[in-house]
Parts: sequence; structure tokens; C-alpha cells
Amino acid sequence: LGNIFCYVYDRVNDLLWEQERVAPAAAGIRVDRNVYKGVVSYLTETEIIRFDNDISLGKRMLDVRLNSEGRDVDIRAEIIDTPDKNSPLQVVTPTADGDFTFTHKSAGLPVLGSVRLGNTRYELDPEKDIAVVDFTFGYPARNTFWNWASFGGQSKCGKRIGLNVVDPIFDDINNENAFWVDGQLIKIGKVNFAYDSNQPMDSWTVCSEDGAVNLVFSPFGKREQNIDYKLLSSKFIQPFGVFSGTLRLPSGDIIAIENITGVVEEHHACW
Repeated sequence: LGNIFCYVYDRVNDLLWEQERVAPAAAGIRVDRNVYKGVVSYLTETEIIRFDNDISLGKRMLDVRLNSEGRDVDIRAEIIDTPDKNSPLQVVTPTADGDFTFTHKSAGLPVLGSVRLGNTRYELDPEKDIAVVDFTFGYPARNTFWNWASFGGQSKCGKRIGLNVVDPIFDDINNENAFWVDGQLIKIGKVNFAYDSNQPMDSWTVCSEDGAVNLVFSPFGKREQNIDYKLLSSKFIQPFGVFSGTLRLPSGDIIAIENITGVVEEHHACW
């Protein structure tokens, strides 16, 4: 089963545009397993979502064209991704069933291009607009639960920052919890999420046990999904909004975070 989605949120006008597609037998979907050079795409006669990855050129190209109810979205963007300047997180982790999952994460990447939604165009400026890349494949446990948080933006002192954290983890060292400061990858340990699952639009706290991450998340809106085919199911809620708080560097220096855009997530799945 293939699942494809795209949403655009205009903070100034409080406008959310969202589209989702479910493709039986993953029809029209291509996922190359090479995270450095390859294509990930969804293609029909009238719609496209396509990532062209070529890290030898230092970029990932994004082309999105979707239409619904008379309003279309057209995204042409270039994510600047040079591993020597922005160290990716790559890790193979065990799962609860004894299998494995591989993930490649890179947060805090400059992005340029444009997003057109209907008659409104938004220009992306790599000096201030930030992207996150998340590429994962493997064999997750049949029954899986996680909380996840991710963001990209600029700190109050002007540093380019990103975050990726998840709970639970299955190894204190080999896990995907980290943040980035001007491209430098900083690994952290276990992270705790505190929130009311019955009221996910209330604030969340995201804090690491080592004290390096201390954040409060305030939602603007949410994306949610409930797919249930008995043998296969996926139920999640993904609020989007802003993070505020602090990140502590290994040197002990503190970076203040204020209103950095990102997402949190609660996901239950039966694969």
C-alpha cells in the first residue's frame, strides 16, 4: 500500500491546503534505495511528486504538481545538501521484533525555489528558509508506536539549526536523536515527550534526559490519518506549529530557540 501526501500552511492567513493519495499495490510509486543519488516519486497521468537526489551535485530537486477542487499546488524547489557542510545522521537500529531499520536524517538545510498555491506564490530564500530530509527504510516491528519531533530554522543568535528526535529508542548510542547547528551534527540520548493524547492541540514538551534539549511545542494545526485494513493499519496525528526553548551544546553554551517551525507526531502502526 502506497501513501502519498502534501500540505501547505500559510501562517499569515491561517490557510491549510492538504491532499492525500492512497495507491493500492503502490501503483505509480518509485523509491530508489540510494539516498545519495536516485529518485523517489509518485506519478499519474495528471499528478507528480518527485525528488531527484544527486548529492554529487550538492542538491535534491523537488517537483510537486497536485490538483483538487479547482486549486492546484506547484512546488519547484532545490534543497542544498552537501554532506561536508551539513553532516547527515545515518544509523541502523534494531527493532522490537529483532529486525532492523535504516534512517538518513538531515535537518537545517537551505532551500530555494517557489511554492504556488492557486494564484498565490511564495518565494523560498536559502538565507532564511530551511528544509529537513528524512529517508527511512527497513523492517519495523509489526506493531509499532512512536513519538517524533522535527524542525528546521534559525536560532535567535542567527545560527541555522535543525532537530530530529524520536521515542522510544532501542539503543542509547545508535539512535536517531540529534540536532544540528550550522551543519554540525550533535548526538543526544533518550528524549521524553509529554502531552495529552486526547488533546493533541495543547502544548507538548520535548526534553532529553541529558538536558541538551528543552523545548515546548505550540501547535497551529494538525494532519491526521486513520487507515485500517485489519491486517494493515496506520493511525497517526501530526500537529504542526512552533518550538521554543533551548539547545545545549557539548561546550555548555546555550542556544535559544524561539518560534521555530516544525512538527510533532504520535503514530500507531500495524505493518
